[in-house]
Amino acid sequence: MQEKDLLTIKDLDVNFYTYEGVVEALDHVNLSLKDGETLGLVGETGCGKSVTSLSVLVLVPSPGKIQGGSIVVNSPNGQRDVLTLDEAAMRKIRGEEISMIFQDPRSALNPVYNVEDQIGEVFMQHRMEELNEEALQQIKKDLAESNNAFKKFFLRYQEGIYAKAVSNPKALSLKVISRIPVLNRYKNKVKQEVRKDVVRLLGLMKIPDPERVVDMFPHELSGGMAQRVVIAMALSCNPGLLIADEPTTNLDVTIQAQILILIRELKEKFKSSVLYITHDLGVVAELCDRVAVMYAGNVAEIAYVEELFKNPLHPYTQALLESIPRPGKKFSSIEGEVPSLIKPPKGCRFNPRCQKATALCSTEKPALVEVDKDHFVMCHLFR
Repeated sequence: MQEKDLLTIKDLDVNFYTYEGVVEALDHVNLSLKDGETLGLVGETGCGKSVTSLSVLVLVPSPGKIQGGSIVVNSPNGQRDVLTLDEAAMRKIRGEEISMIFQDPRSALNPVYNVEDQIGEVFMQHRMEELNEEALQQIKKDLAESNNAFKKFFLRYQEGIYAKAVSNPKALSLKVISRIPVLNRYKNKVKQEVRKDVVRLLGLMKIPDPERVVDMFPHELSGGMAQRVVIAMALSCNPGLLIADEPTTNLDVTIQAQILILIRELKEKFKSSVLYITHDLGVVAELCDRVAVMYAGNVAEIAYVEELFKNPLHPYTQALLESIPRPGKKFSSIEGEVPSLIKPPKGCRFNPRCQKATALCSTEKPALVEVDKDHFVMCHLFR
């Protein structure tokens, strides 16, 4: 793996322990994401795309369990294997260093809180020091402009508290003041700064009239607007890695195109790397730099997008590309079904559906090998 890899997943195994048996969801997955790139993760439903992304955040739902491997993240805070961190450390990473845009914005938003509350919570959790500094500067500006003696007295009181919050945010005096109803009104200044930042961020999402939308609840938002709010939440702390889990699945075609353009523009603005999960190869061609093709919990092929479309090597990748409807070309579907991962096929998991399978394919799992520069394939045809 290269030194500039932002994310390195090595030999990742994830199982789900169900009443029917053990589902071997991920089987020694190896993947890397370069700094500043958009990597597409593509494959059929149930191939392990979303489980891979949730593993990066250590959020695999029960009864799932990460059985082995490593997920190393390089960030300004250093190089760390997230699978070795405790929950407190992961809470600092989620949202601040790694964020996720979920597939269904309705399930990602709390129906009883408005937009300001939900995006503002992320600011309060991860950017409190910055907010205190913004509030202090605003107070100093108000002091310079005010001629009212009583207002100046109150502003100086606030200035003293925020100066303390900036220099020593864990001071005991701040904790005491925060618990006294009359005195803790100083927090209103931070809330004002949060609102300004939320409105600004909604504007970056190209949401019309953000000053009005900031007070709206999820049920008042259209599907496209709700997805933009979820994207705003994900980008609120300028994360180095943005995971987008099929963010346009439930939207109409016009809104899908707008969201894809928005993600591309925001990636450049915020200098984030993107792991884009999709089943749509058209989206991959439009948005991604490299692409990893997954099948039944394995990474079958990794290459730059142009290379993959011009020279697909794995039989599954070839079958996927042939199944895309194109004018003047006969439609060809992939024969067979995705195997049960409770008892996955031995050897290569694609071998029961593969037109090029040999006896070796059903007994021995192939390794992921580099066939050409930056073009990796997991297939016995390229040993």
